Amino acid sequence: MWRSYDRVRPTVKTVAADDEHGSAWLSVRALEVLRDEAALAEDWDGVAGVARELLAARPSMAVVENRLNRVMSEADEHAPGAVERSAREGIASAVEADRAAAAVAADRIDGARICTLSRSGTVRAALELADPEAVLVAESRPGGEGIGVAESLATRHDVTLTSDAALAGQLAEFDADAVIVGADTILPDGRVLNKVGTYGLALAAVAHDLPCYVVAAADKIAPETDVEIEQAPTALYEGDADIAVANPLFEVTPADLCADVCTDRGTLDEADVADVAARHRSFREW
Repeated sequence: MWRSYDRVRPTVKTVAADDEHGSAWLSVRALEVLRDEAALAEDWDGVAGVARELLAARPSMAVVENRLNRVMSEADEHAPGAVERSAREGIASAVEADRAAAAVAADRIDGARICTLSRSGTVRAALELADPEAVLVAESRPGGEGIGVAESLATRHDVTLTSDAALAGQLAEFDADAVIVGADTILPDGRVLNKVGTYGLALAAVAHDLPCYVVAAADKIAPETDVEIEQAPTALYEGDADIAVANPLFEVTPADLCADVCTDRGTLDEADVADVAARHRSFREW
């Protein structure tokens, strides 16, 4: 059975190369890698080395860092078996945290007409719990993952797909009641790092007097304020002209544009976010 699993199990390389899934999903895969390698490791140094490789694999994803550091810091002894047990517990708690955050957000959008963009498993779970009247989804370039999201939601909901450029104007046409977005990272000061387009959507929500809810597990709160913005220049321009290309995959949205940050710990204000960030910094001490 192990030989069969070994051919398909997640690895440091697959975690590093994955550009199809969100950070919460990847954090669980990273914990699975750590669990498996801890089961194989002969000593603490070996498993600690794997943990460091995983931390370096996705440096911009705070939830990967936080969940890996928690598992390592909460292992009750410096031994591979302790890390394996801690990783198993970490996987279970990570899955439950995402569900709990979705439930908090669902209470705020139940039965409403909702707008969203990009792809977030936690947003998807919140929509399934809330059963909104209708959903407006932006295509979410670069990558266009909003198209797949719209298709997946269409089996249960009244869904409208629109372009990123038309999204602000479509809020009124669609008669939206609220906006809900996920977060790749929540910074210690409450700002939200998410797929590009989130900032513009949050501004449009304010202009239309709509609440913009952010939903994410508290493990997505970053220990520090440093932000690494990934770019996809060739997705915008591959010509020969001597021009600079700015095509970010993510952007930072100010905290004051977000009505609530919905997490597995309930809704958090800026002071709450700062407290969680401090706790996440303490996990680094392992």
